[in-house]
Amino acid sequence: MRPLRLQALLSLGDTVGLTTATERRLTNANFAKELTDHRQRWLEVTQRVYDFAKADLGEVPKPDDVAEHLAISLQSNAEFLKVKSSKHAAAKYWFRDFADLAVFRLWSSLSKAPQKQ
Repeated sequence: MRPLRLQALLSLGDTVGLTTATERRLTNANFAKELTDHRQRWLEVTQRVYDFAKADLGEVPKPDDVAEHLAISLQSNAEFLKVKSSKHAAAKYWFRDFADLAVFRLWSSLSKAPQKQ
């Protein structure tokens, strides 16, 4: 079970679990910089996951639905695995933490993007 998390407010009252401590850990390990420097790449990955979650659920997914699917996807994403390895970040929590950060920072672009059918 994930620890109680500070709920970061997003558009329309949606939330994603991302604590300040987690965001700082991601920043200190340069994962936040990776997201900023390669925003388009991670937006495309996150958009594909958003589209999948929307089709799977049959409705607009909540941010945590997308983050959960994204964390699983990152476990086999060659680009993320290369980044994770370069940072010597062996722990599994980096997948979910990066997913939470990506959804938190990219949500407004995801929820406004035209959805693929």
